Amino acid sequence: MATALKIDALEKRFSIKDGEVRAIDGISLAVEEGEFFTFLGPSGCGKTTTLRCIAGLESPDAGEITIGDQLVFSSARKIAIPTHKRPISMVFQSYAIWPHMTVFENAVLPLKVDSKGLSSRQISEKVTEVLRLVRMQGLEDRPATQLSGGQQQRLALARAILREPRLILLDEPLSNLDAKLRQQMRLELRELMEHLKITSIYVTHDQSEALSMSTRIAVILNGKIMQVSVPTDLYTRPVNKQVADFIGNTNFLEATVAHGTCLRTTIGSFACTGLADELSDGSRAVMAIRPENIEPHRSAPDGNNVVQGKVEITSFLGEYVDFWVGVGGAFIQVRSHHSFHPVKGEPLFLRFPPEYCFGISPN
Repeated sequence: MATALKIDALEKRFSIKDGEVRAIDGISLAVEEGEFFTFLGPSGCGKTTTLRCIAGLESPDAGEITIGDQLVFSSARKIAIPTHKRPISMVFQSYAIWPHMTVFENAVLPLKVDSKGLSSRQISEKVTEVLRLVRMQGLEDRPATQLSGGQQQRLALARAILREPRLILLDEPLSNLDAKLRQQMRLELRELMEHLKITSIYVTHDQSEALSMSTRIAVILNGKIMQVSVPTDLYTRPVNKQVADFIGNTNFLEATVAHGTCLRTTIGSFACTGLADELSDGSRAVMAIRPENIEPHRSAPDGNNVVQGKVEITSFLGEYVDFWVGVGGAFIQVRSHHSFHPVKGEPLFLRFPPEYCFGISPN
């Protein structure tokens, strides 16, 4: 499979009063054709700065960026292709829809800049077809001021597609939508990109968004890529505590590798299915397990990896219930179906299935 985007040792620094900040600190990665690739991280981690460097809206201090077979930036070779000459389109958080224009007039703008040798009739047919793909057919003459948030997002996407880019860069495009519409648009956007086979680079701080939409995800923290994985591996096998702590909810227990894949913690010893590569017998580690993977029992279950504690806090959340169990000096979060609803002070047994326990680096 061909490489759509390659980044090598990219750096970007910003000057501040007391020195400088490394917004991007030596990022390298490759994105294959047709991927829906996501930069995921908290505010200020460097994900949007990386996207802006790919677009040519920021000038990196070091490194190289290649889109397809075109080198668009190289600090060593003093190459910096301007934004309008890069084979990209962008969809911004604000959508950048012109309010004085109709839907058709907004959508056709890329073809007015570069008609690609098409006749007026061909341009009209092309715009109509793309508007159909984004479910905006029949709205060609509607003023932009009369569009809902979801319709504006679709229009911005249509305009980006019409440029026929090598990459579509999407900077938190769903963040202005309400929760239900955002969930609907996640599915529509991913299906559309798969249908068109367009390589997408998506930026978000929303973990659910990234996990549900992406082919692969790069977790960026403090300007560095911590892990690049498919969503299932990222969630079930984070490489370190930082990633595990950022993705979803996780229980952490300080541990020592006892022998093989056994971890000794302050509340007992636990069999695990695997350890991070850098861990070995005697290593300091952290045992991690997701709340939804812990089995609560009102009587002692068979098997190992079982501890006993007392319910300290409960929180009913509709389809499921969260509760926290005090075990020795630890505070364990458990998530279960709402039909299992313990009360504060109730004694419970917790089983930690070995297949969901994993040992990771504490750093």
